[in-house]
Amino acid sequence: MADTAPATAATASASPATGQLYSAKPATLSAVWAVENGCPVVTHIVLTDAGPELGTNGLGEEGGRRRLGLTWSPPCSGMTQQVDFDDSPVTKVSGTQTQASCQSAVEQSMRSGATIHGVSLRALAAGDEFCEYSKAAGRVVLMQVTSASADNPVKVDWSFTEWAVPVPTPTPVPPGGALYTDRTFTVSDKKASGGSCVPASVSLSGEDDPRVFYGLNQTSGNLVFIPGCDGLPAKIRFGAHAAPVNGELGAKACEDAAAGSGNNGLDVKVTELRPGNEYCEFTTTPKAVALVKVVSVTASPASVQFSATAWNAPATS
Repeated sequence: MADTAPATAATASASPATGQLYSAKPATLSAVWAVENGCPVVTHIVLTDAGPELGTNGLGEEGGRRRLGLTWSPPCSGMTQQVDFDDSPVTKVSGTQTQASCQSAVEQSMRSGATIHGVSLRALAAGDEFCEYSKAAGRVVLMQVTSASADNPVKVDWSFTEWAVPVPTPTPVPPGGALYTDRTFTVSDKKASGGSCVPASVSLSGEDDPRVFYGLNQTSGNLVFIPGCDGLPAKIRFGAHAAPVNGELGAKACEDAAAGSGNNGLDVKVTELRPGNEYCEFTTTPKAVALVKVVSVTASPASVQFSATAWNAPATS
């Protein structure tokens, strides 16, 4: 008997502005179910407002928004054994979670680089918990593993709790207006499972907060952390026009310093950084200015905490 019946298309319906939509509703990823249903290349647990649904037709939309959920390629498809999350930020958590604590954990993880895009089946165990926050959809999700087996037949039982939260109303930011002020983020030495060094890229413009991404492909961005590898020193790389500065600069002065520096990019060794060091960066796509300050530095293993303020680029005079 299949573990879970295939889902039918969900019907979009009005949902509460805020509050819990459902609590501890189960869904299962199962190799047996996949075989019984024709070995689909991908299997989805789709998180509708009524609860999780298992299917193979993609996450789709509900109420005019892309739905949240998990994607998995079962063994019979010959694909990788990893559970992938959707595009919204997800982080691993522990302990009893509420909507507020789950949301806060995700927001903090975005600045520390602790967001994850997926997890290996063999890394899952009963009791594992993950929080997801989709600001655009106004949803917070707690995903809990209730049992897991990565051996044939593969089977992972999940439990889902979902809350509806207010969707922030976008406020147009005028030229020279602040996108955010004094938001901290951290980059540090990390190693992949194979022992290789993992760089981090940081998005400073066009978001509510600095956003840190770790990965072997994260070699470009507003700011890139290049870990110390093969005897080479760890360093920070600004990927656009940048310059060291001093003092409490505003948007126009920061733009002038960065754009007038002649430096389309700037490398600084971590060993040369000191608390209080400041840098201005001007990006052209999107047009934005950021003032980045060093809060603290650890040389070995290399770790740097920054504080950033970003503005829409001032109007050209």
